[in-house]
Amino acid sequence: KNTSVVVITSDKCYKNLEKRKKYLETDLLGDSEPYGASKEAIELADHVETEVTTIDEAINTASANFDIERISKVDLAILRLASWEIMKLPDLDAAISINEAIDLARSFSGEESASYVNGVLDKISKA
Repeated sequence: KNTSVVVITSDKCYKNLEKRKKYLETDLLGDSEPYGASKEAIELADHVETEVTTIDEAINTASANFDIERISKVDLAILRLASWEIMKLPDLDAAISINEAIDLARSFSGEESASYVNGVLDKISKA
C-alpha cells in the first residue's frame, strides 16, 4: 500500500502517461517502475485516476465543512485510494481499507491526519 500512495502523489509517474505505459510494456528489470512502484500499485493508481471525479465527490460530501482543496496531497492520496477500495471492491471489508489508510496517514502525516482520514472514510463506507 505504501507504494500506491507514492504512485498517486508522484508527479513523475503521471507527467507522461504514454511514456509510463511504454515502460511497463518493455520492462526488462522485473515488475517495478523506475520510481519504485510495482505494476499492481500502478494498476491501483490507474483505477483511482479513472474514478477520481466520483471519488472526490464522495470525499467532499463526507468532509462536509472542509474543502477538498485544503486537504494535504498525501492525505488526499490516501483518501482517494481507500475510498476507491470501499466504493469499488464490495467483497473487501471496508474496515480493512480504513485501518490501512489510518496507518498510512499516521505514518506519513501524523495523528491528527489519521483521525481525519478515519472520520471521512467511515462516512464514505456508510453512504
